[in-house]
Formats: sequence, C-alpha cells, structure tokens
Amino acid sequence: PPRGPPPARGGGPPAGVRVPSWVSTGLSRANDVEFTPEALEGVERLAGRLRMFRSEPAAFRAALTQVLAMDVRSEFQQRRFTGQSRAGKARGAGGAVAPHTVRFDGVVVTFRFEGEDRVLVQAVERVAAAPAGGRGDAGAAGGG
Repeated sequence: PPRGPPPARGGGPPAGVRVPSWVSTGLSRANDVEFTPEALEGVERLAGRLRMFRSEPAAFRAALTQVLAMDVRSEFQQRRFTGQSRAGKARGAGGAVAPHTVRFDGVVVTFRFEGEDRVLVQAVERVAAAPAGGRGDAGAAGGG
C-alpha cells in the first residue's frame, strides 16, 4: 500500500504537506510541451532501448510530457532558464537560451523553456557510455 498522505485534489501537494509557495504555484500551472520532429524520430528509434516504456513510445511521450509540464522551479530559476535577466531582458544573442538535458527512462532528453509556459523537446538520444568507474543512467528519471 502507498505510504504518506493522499494527494490533494486540483494538482496541489498532498493534504497536510507544506511546501514553499513557488512549489505549489508550479504544481497548479502546467507548461505546454511540444516535440520537434527530430525528437519524435528519436523516441521511435530508441523505443526498444527504453527501460520502463520498452517498445511503448506513446506511453514514454505521455510520461515525459507530464514530467516536463510540471514546473516547480523557483522564480529565480525560471528567469535564469528562460533567458530573462533581472531587468526582464533576454540574455545571449537573439535571446537564445542554452538547452537542458535530463536522463529519462534510459535515454537523454534535450529540451528548452520558451517563454513562461512552453517546453520544446529538441532531441531524444541514446545515453553515451559512461567512462570506466563513471556513473551510468540514474534510472527512470534523473536530473542533468
């Protein structure tokens, strides 16, 4: 049986759990998640290598979409990773923001935040072999 308090209705934290305001705000708001054609092709090509969603690319996309849709970053991190300075001006040439990577279900997912409520998945690729004694994949989901 599951442990801990039951989840609250409406996407917030479980009943009786206190979290910082930026976390509860992030849980009540979802990003739109889109995949580039290259990312969709990567999912299809690597479907047989997935761990939890082996040969189930649609289920993999749905799970990844749910993870990326929930944005629980602090306001500082949101500004930082959407390319906004304290003055509200975009950083970098043309406002370009470096992409992020995360290991998810045995593959590397490259994505970027666009604006306040959009995530664009740019690539889904095979995890590079870890050097001898290095760390491999962190499991179904891990940060990067």
